[in-house]
Parts: sequence; C-alpha cells; structure tokens
Amino acid sequence: MVSLVDLPVDILLSFTRFLEADDCLRLIQASKLLYDLSTMKSFWVQIANQLHRQRPVHHRPFDELAILELRGAILRCLKMLSKWSGKPGTDPQPVKWMELDTSSDALLDGETRVVSWVWFLEDGMHVICVVEDTIVQVWNLVSQQRVASFYAGGTLQRACKYVDSKKLLVAGSVSIVDADFNSKDVFKVWEYQWDNSSDVRAMVEMTIPVEATFTFITGEFAGLVYTDSPEFVDRPSWQPGYSDDLNILVLDLQRPSIVLNCFTPLSIFDQSHTQNLRKNLFRMVRSPDHIHLHFGETLDFLLYTYSLETITTLLTQQTRPHNHDNPRILLPPTCKTSFQLSDDQSQELPNGLWTSLGDSCLWDGRRVGFLSGIYRTVGEERQHVLTLSALSIEKVGTPSLQDKLSMTERTVPYSRSLVYVRPQEYDAGHTPDGYWLMSQPNWAKSAIWTLAPSGNRLQVEYLVVGRFPDVPLDGVMEKAASVDESEDKEVSASPFSRGDSVVINITKWIEAGQRVYDLDLDDCQGRVGLGLANGRALILEFV
Repeated sequence: MVSLVDLPVDILLSFTRFLEADDCLRLIQASKLLYDLSTMKSFWVQIANQLHRQRPVHHRPFDELAILELRGAILRCLKMLSKWSGKPGTDPQPVKWMELDTSSDALLDGETRVVSWVWFLEDGMHVICVVEDTIVQVWNLVSQQRVASFYAGGTLQRACKYVDSKKLLVAGSVSIVDADFNSKDVFKVWEYQWDNSSDVRAMVEMTIPVEATFTFITGEFAGLVYTDSPEFVDRPSWQPGYSDDLNILVLDLQRPSIVLNCFTPLSIFDQSHTQNLRKNLFRMVRSPDHIHLHFGETLDFLLYTYSLETITTLLTQQTRPHNHDNPRILLPPTCKTSFQLSDDQSQELPNGLWTSLGDSCLWDGRRVGFLSGIYRTVGEERQHVLTLSALSIEKVGTPSLQDKLSMTERTVPYSRSLVYVRPQEYDAGHTPDGYWLMSQPNWAKSAIWTLAPSGNRLQVEYLVVGRFPDVPLDGVMEKAASVDESEDKEVSASPFSRGDSVVINITKWIEAGQRVYDLDLDDCQGRVGLGLANGRALILEFV
C-alpha cells in the first residue's frame, strides 16, 4: 500500500489543491519528506490563491514574492480570518497600538493641529498623515519615524497614491485661496524616492476649471475627472462657458507637458442620472484595466466603464504641449452594466433612496464593493439599515480604438449582505465636519465604520468590521447573508443586530471627548488608523 510519503512531490502538490490552507500547513509538519513541499514556491502560491478569495493576502502578485514573504503573508491572513470571524470565544480586539505625533513637523511651527487624513500605503510599511488637509507627512510604521513631509500649497480635496519599491507618488486636486480671497483649483503630482533623504519633488502643477471629483495615478500617468456643468457657478476667465460634460484629463508623467483631454457628454448617460452627474452625486473606482463610474441610489446598481488601455493609447498619440486651446477627444464609456438583485433579496430589503456611504473599493482587482444605507421604521423603532454589496467586473471587455465610440450593455445579478444597528441606542459615528466616519479602502475584503451613542455622533465608542459577500467570477452569485436576530447569536453583550460583521469596543484607546477626523483600514496587514484632533494618528494592530 502506497502512503503519502511515497508519492512524488509533484503528485503531492496536486493533492494539496483539494485541502484547506490550515490542512496544508499541518500536512508539511507530518514528516520531513512532506516538509519538502514547503521549499516549493508553487505550494505557497497555491495556498495564497485559495485564501485570497476570503480576504486579501498581499497587494503584490504572488509570483513576485519570495517564499518567506508569501509564508508570512499567509500566516497573517489566517490569523486575521480567525480574529474577525465573529466566532464565540474569539477576541477581535487589537493586540498592540502606536501613536504618531504629527506636531513635531517643522512645517507646523510646533502647533498641534488635527490629523484630517490617515492613509495606509500598499507596501505595508508606511502610512500618510495629512494635517489640516494641507501638510502631507509620510511615516515609517516599523521605525515609527516621519520620513518625509511637504506642504500641498492649499487644501487637499481629492487625492490618490502610487507606491513601489523605488518611489511614492501622490496626486491630488488642491483648492487655493489667495490674499484677496480669490480661489482656484490646481491638480498636482509629487514624488518621493525611498532610497535617499531628498526632499519631495513637485512633478506637475496644472490649473483646472473646478475641483476634481476623482483622481487616479499609476507609475506612468496621472489623471482626474471633473464635471463641467451649470451647477458650478464660479468660472475661470479662460473658460467662461459650460460644456455640460464629464471631463477626463490624463498626464504623461514622463512628459508632464503632454495632457490628454477627453470628454463624455452627459447626454450619453441615462437621463435619470444626468442631474446626479451635474451635482457630483456619483462614485468612481479604478481597477487595473478600467475606470468605473457608478450610481446606487436604489436596490440596483448602474456602472459605466472606461478602458484604461484606450486612454493610454490615446495619450501616447498626443504630441502637443497642453494648453486650453487643445482639441478635446470624445470618449464615451465602453460598457454599461446594470446589476440587479434577485426577487428574493429585493423583497427582504426596503425600497427607497439608498445612500452610498463613502467611496467604493476594489478588493481584488476584479470585484467592486459598496457600503450603502437607508432608514426604515419598524413599529415605533427607526432603524438604520446598512448593506455591503459586491459587483463582479471580471467580464468587462476592452474595445479596439476603432470601436471606442461604441458602448456595449449587459445585465448581471449581484448580492447584498445585510447589516443594521439600532439607532435608539447607537448611531453611526461622524467626523466633526459632518462626514460619516468609515473606510472602504482598495484591496480590502472588508469595510469599517464607527458607532457612537445616540445623540452624540462625535463620541466614537465602537468599530464595526463588515465583510463583503463572496461573488464568484462566473456570474453566479451566492445568496446574501441574512440578519440573525436570535439572542444566542449576539457576540458578548453587544447592543447591535447584524449579519456578517464584528463589533469592537475601542474606548480603551480613545479618551472621552477626543474627536476622530478620519479612519482607514489596511486589510492585508490587519491595521486600523484613526486621525485625531490632538494631532496624533492612532494605529491599532490586530495581528
């Protein structure tokens, strides 16, 4: 009789495809011969691919990682799967924490100002803290030291980042007000090299008609989206008229003077959404190959897709330096996708005007996630209903340049996972300037938000971690998780009814009266960052 240890290693490797990740790790500990599997990179890549369906393992392609890096990422992922599983007896609390004191920056002259942005970088080693929306600081989380800082030149409104082993790029829309209270909007790009201590370099500064609605950046180009419509009353002298278009500007970072100026007439979109576009009531997210514009005010989602391949091809064809007289290029979306709930799920959820709470996120490059909310009344109780939605964008195609003016249409199903709180006891936490305190970062399978006592939305007491529903990429959606209201399903003595989520009390780390201005999640590393009014960034680590 042949035992496992008698099988060739390649046969053993094929066998492990049918095992869970935990079982694979136990298998290699059974004998020295089986342990030889752990020296094969394909063994670890196989486990990582399996786990990646449940939560993010690493932001880089697994083939690019060394075995030691892969193993560490897999073990961390397994710990986080257990940590936030919600199973009885599992403690979801942080295991350690740190505070970053931003007031030591010479640009602040020793003053303490609020940390308005906390922004984890995908390398797992750094975090960006923005002070008062104007001073951008880069911190090393290993050394807990600030490695760079710069003044944005105004109020940073919309921003994006790109990081690799050599550099960090930050691009953003900045609002500037001069001494005479005249305002203008500028698009800027900054670069910082990791291998030296040189100052941050300003790569691009370009005046734009209005504040950008969305920004995006890669290692080769940066871009922004803005709506040009009569909803905006202040116009620059060089562009007094309105075009009623959605505008996309893309800059070649190797040739910063070269700008691609594209536009989509708002009349191309569904008439019901044209007014929302004029008022900037829409969301956008970038996947590796596309930019997606979407609406979600009802139980169904509508998503318009632009091809980055088409945009970059058009950019390479540009030769004239940018000026306001350059011709604009018509660029309609390449695909329009209607995402519809099943009849069963539609009956479970209340109809009405749903609100997208925060930006959308892209948790594996092929699926988009949303956190949405609506209020409903049950008896004498007013409930805030929250849902986590996941949309598959796997089959969005890229047309040829000859077909770029055409737009395909399709209808696919999708799934929502239901979560709700009881607002007579607790309500959603808010920032002091009135925004919902939550985070839906890219490359995250989870969204996080905060809860505060009813009547005091600024006093954050709980952190809620919700997991997006699984969405198979073949278009067949799994049934959404439903809310179980039975008392024995409640975790500890939590006052919340919920579906696939975990509630964490964080009053131990935030003193009473302390205001929280921002919240971010690093789902790969198991970290949560909070920007505080006392000039500090609080970093909670869960593994």
